[in-house]
Amino acid sequence: MYVFHVCDTCAPAIVNDDYSAFEFHQDPDADYERVTAFVESAGYLVDAGRVSKPGYWDCESCGQVCIGSAYALETLA
Repeated sequence: MYVFHVCDTCAPAIVNDDYSAFEFHQDPDADYERVTAFVESAGYLVDAGRVSKPGYWDCESCGQVCIGSAYALETLA
């Protein structure tokens, strides 16, 4: 089992398979492509809750720089 830390936009999109939230970004095509490529490489992911992350961190799905808590998504073994 592996845990990925993702942002507030990516987590619900990945868990619910609903990428409509990316319509609000400046470059939705690039974000969508990046996130779907991440999902294809990571496999089936489930929500493992929120975790505290100190300082700035990069979303492992879209690469966006975030601060504060993250969603933890786990792979199924």
